[in-house]
Amino acid sequence: MYSKMYLLVIVALLFSCLENGASQTTTVASRLAKDPNKDLEDVLASKVHHRVVSQYIAKFTQALVKYCPESVNYHWWDVMAMWRRMSKRDAPSSDQLMLESGVSALRELVSIYENCTVKGFRNMTFTNLGATGRLGPTSVGKHYDGQDHQGKVTLVNGTQLFTIPVSGLYRIHAAGAAGGCDNGRCHDRSHGAVVAGTFNLKSGRQLKILVGQMGGQHRYQSSGGGGGTFVTYADNDPLIVAGGGGGIEKLNQGQAVCSGTARNDGNRGFGGQAWPGGRNGQGASTADSGNSGGGGGGLLTDGRSSAKYGGSGNGGEGGKAFVNGGAGGRTKFWPDPQYNTANGGFGGGGGAYGNGGGAGGGGGYSGGASGDNVSNSCGGGGGSYNAGTDQTGNDGENEGHGYVVLTRLE
Repeated sequence: MYSKMYLLVIVALLFSCLENGASQTTTVASRLAKDPNKDLEDVLASKVHHRVVSQYIAKFTQALVKYCPESVNYHWWDVMAMWRRMSKRDAPSSDQLMLESGVSALRELVSIYENCTVKGFRNMTFTNLGATGRLGPTSVGKHYDGQDHQGKVTLVNGTQLFTIPVSGLYRIHAAGAAGGCDNGRCHDRSHGAVVAGTFNLKSGRQLKILVGQMGGQHRYQSSGGGGGTFVTYADNDPLIVAGGGGGIEKLNQGQAVCSGTARNDGNRGFGGQAWPGGRNGQGASTADSGNSGGGGGGLLTDGRSSAKYGGSGNGGEGGKAFVNGGAGGRTKFWPDPQYNTANGGFGGGGGAYGNGGGAGGGGGYSGGASGDNVSNSCGGGGGSYNAGTDQTGNDGENEGHGYVVLTRLE
């Protein structure tokens, strides 16, 4: 029985015969990997040297060993044995025959790899990875161990990067985070929106996934807004976004506008002046009374900070936009910084005013409005976005940190 060590020796031998035709490799790989059933005549017409095909046989073999070791079975050995027999022929007249057999072997390896990855990537849940507060997680740790995406997620400044392994239809559910509690009382806190859509995703495209985190609170009642949850391509083109809930201040009973909404625009606040939320992917940028909370950040722009945030008074900082990193806004309680804990959640949640009143707005596709400096008030919930088909959306459904569920449908 062949061992994995012998397999690695074969890979090394395959790489040793690649001295010619290297400049053609990218084009050939793209054509064969994207369409393994492409007519052989098209490949032969490009006058590709069989050594170029050898290189991609070696590369797909490496991929199988790394990602699908269970696929290195009798079928694989039959394919490789056939290719090794053909590659020993030295006569010039055998070049085309070697190319034909190499292309055939490569197609078989592509098929084995695709079948393996299809089976291995069906249902993936992305979480806040145990992080709390205004900044995102710093380590994946063991949170995804035993799941389909184990070892496939990297972090950049709290945002999770994941590359689509197999082309196909995917269902994405996204939930925004809840706003902070009111001095430990959580029964009337705002909740995050939950939205879902179906998407046709292509293998090799990278997704950026920012999972929103709940807003913070401190001993003087007002709380920060919850962060929105974002799924975009690497260029920040959004697929789906779920709005986070706004913070609250001595709220007598829950209000719909406080929670994240499935609509695009952020919600207005409740109580006092009740300014409107952001629109069209912008952060909440409304005027304030000087001691308001910070507005929720949107996809494209930051939420506005309260007028006194930068001075000697108390105030809340606006949440950062997704394109600016998505940090939650800070709270400012002067002159006692030990109580600066009512920050907005990661995902653009707005920070609360630092001495009661002025809750933060929720982050989202468009930011929720800041809350006024009055009792029985809240910041507005963040807006959502959905570029998928078969859309569903529910306002104020998620009571905790955000999450994303990615499910392959075919």
